[in-house]
Amino acid sequence: MLSITRVLIAAFAVSFWSSKLIAESGSFDILSWFEPQQQIALDLSDDGQSILWLKTADDGRQSLITQVIGQPSAKSYPLKLGESVAYAQFLSKDDVLVQLLDSEQHSSILLLNLTHQRAELLVVGGASLEILRSESDTESFWVWNRTKAKADRFDFFSRQLRHSQSLPKNTRSLSVSGDGNLCLATDEQDKLWQLSNQTWKPLLLPAPFSQNYSSLEANTDCQSLWFVSNAETNTSTLYSWTPGRDPAALYRHTQFDVDDFLINPDQSQVEGIYFDGLYPQQVAESLAFARLKQTLLHVDKHGRWKVIARSKKEHYWIIFVESPTEPGLWLWVDSQTNRVVKLHRRMPQLNRDTLFPTQAFTIPVKKAAPLTAYLTSTTSAGNKKRPLIIKLHGGPFAVRNQWRFLPEEQWLAQQGYQVLTLNYRGSSGFGKQSQRLVYQNILQTLNEDIEAAVDWLEAAKRIDSDRICLMGASFGGFAALSELIERDYDYLCGVLLSTPVNFGWIAEQVAQEQPALLPAFVEQFGDYMLPEWKQRHDLSQQLKSLEAPVLIIHGGADEVVQIKHAEALVKQLKQLKKSHQALIFDNEAHGIKQPESRNKMYQAIRQFLRQHLSKTQ
Repeated sequence: MLSITRVLIAAFAVSFWSSKLIAESGSFDILSWFEPQQQIALDLSDDGQSILWLKTADDGRQSLITQVIGQPSAKSYPLKLGESVAYAQFLSKDDVLVQLLDSEQHSSILLLNLTHQRAELLVVGGASLEILRSESDTESFWVWNRTKAKADRFDFFSRQLRHSQSLPKNTRSLSVSGDGNLCLATDEQDKLWQLSNQTWKPLLLPAPFSQNYSSLEANTDCQSLWFVSNAETNTSTLYSWTPGRDPAALYRHTQFDVDDFLINPDQSQVEGIYFDGLYPQQVAESLAFARLKQTLLHVDKHGRWKVIARSKKEHYWIIFVESPTEPGLWLWVDSQTNRVVKLHRRMPQLNRDTLFPTQAFTIPVKKAAPLTAYLTSTTSAGNKKRPLIIKLHGGPFAVRNQWRFLPEEQWLAQQGYQVLTLNYRGSSGFGKQSQRLVYQNILQTLNEDIEAAVDWLEAAKRIDSDRICLMGASFGGFAALSELIERDYDYLCGVLLSTPVNFGWIAEQVAQEQPALLPAFVEQFGDYMLPEWKQRHDLSQQLKSLEAPVLIIHGGADEVVQIKHAEALVKQLKQLKKSHQALIFDNEAHGIKQPESRNKMYQAIRQFLRQHLSKTQ
């Protein structure tokens, strides 16, 4: 049974339909966030009326499900225990092309008819098989065999592999054009190849783009390409290029990098462009996308939404929406009539009303652009100020925080803390000029940014400035420890996860394992051979002034930030008789991922914060 609610805003009507299958009941559980999603939308039929779902039971068994919009019943095809779906897409309203992997990594490509519960085996092979198909090609698909470096075209009419095409040596990625033909290949050296008259020919983007591009897509007949690059601009820009001509800029924002773009089903035009400013932004390049954007503005004004699938009829879409108070919501949208169907939620048992609000804002910094930050606030009785945790991301140059669901921030807010998630100078997404300004000086500017954030929040009377803790992972932990040393009496504690303590060791590791990246490392962080650089970037020798207790969490199998960093830090803290706790997980790598380890980690963090931050100092 479906319930209908109509919302009328400024003479713009949006119809919301939702299926009351699961009632919201519980508060947020941080461990549940990391569990595999039980149900995700995969595809939408050509007529826009049927949705293909992948459902995973508690025992790991998967099922493919088709559901017709407006009908409570669904058709299911259960898989065997140990089988998993590698690919699934509608061919017609009733037929689904599927690739399955079994427990021994054998691959089977099937044509499923869920209406009649019929499965037809088309191709068998190993785990190296991959399906390549254009949405507009209903007569064939390609089977890429990575082991044999070839692709075979499967013909639905004859039910046979009819044409075999060799591939460039060490092909890493492969794509088809809108008309269903093999089009582009990229090898392990990032060299680009184009198929012409059944022969692969090198395709070289004009300088300076040839070594600086991403998100490459081909048009319908593979005669033109779209790509993203910041080779000639401060911010990452979307370009269109026809070989033999100069690339033409389609969209550029002066402050923020283009993150992604969407092309229409027959690959004839760009429909939408995505980037992140203070909030997620979408730029419409087609009427269909503009109508979709207008409809979704009335669902969640600032939510980050992504197109999962769309029908050949331009106005039907499957959308995934996410925001700080929405872990994930799948929608079916008819952008022509503004009808929206709420299909399924990630963490469906979670009562969204128990989540804490997040505010996006900018923080002024002297002689620099304002910082982008997000503050997740807990409720408090009266005007009582709450202690603050400042979270610093790793990277530092390839990562930024965005307006998304922030699981750790919600978990910390549950415990009574306010959490500031800070994009310090050097964070990605704000153009290369903003990063170059902090090259070889990021520790200094990062300390300044943290202090500016604290001063701003204190002036706004948003925090208890006597109870602040720093929390960082990877480079964020290095920055947190540096700030704790620099301003030893301003913070009550620090939580350091997978943290390098001697950045000289990181430089030596890069020189040994990835020497081609060493010039970039020197450009960004400085000359690691200089004695003054080594002294500044070895925090283990600067701990005498550290006053705040620290919690050190590290994986013994970490190959990015090796365990010797944590060992050196703990050894020096013991010698100096500094307050600290250490939690080492022998079998964990860079980041704690195993459920049992993660549970122990969060228990340790909760206990540590309760001991050092919750009580009045």
